[in-house]
Amino acid sequence: MVSKSLQDKVGQFCSTDITLLAIGQQLHYKLKTKQYKKEEAKRSVMSEMWRIGSLFFPFQDQLKHTTPSSETIELKDMLSRTHFQALATAVQKATTSEDSSWMKAGLKISLYYLLLKLAKFVRIKHLIDENDTI
Repeated sequence: MVSKSLQDKVGQFCSTDITLLAIGQQLHYKLKTKQYKKEEAKRSVMSEMWRIGSLFFPFQDQLKHTTPSSETIELKDMLSRTHFQALATAVQKATTSEDSSWMKAGLKISLYYLLLKLAKFVRIKHLIDENDTI
């Protein structure tokens, strides 16, 4: 499914990031259990993964401007409380039109729910990893 994604910067990120691939797999599994048609589920998951990926790059740029460090920035860093201002600015940039005259409210709501799904997944994944090490 991921191999069919666009080969631009976001598409490559979606097909290589481990966290995003795991989220896509989880979303696809949930849609498959709800009796969606195969093509509908695939398109829905790919578009959600692309939206999260396209939000990551403005977040990454904003974080590099505010905190210049040598650490690599990962997708799950968007959920850190210390990076909230960078995430808020990235969402603002992603949901504002090119000429800054109007806001894309539907996209902002969509990103909100995708961030909730991301947070739930990362929290569960962290709890599972934490229990495996004990």
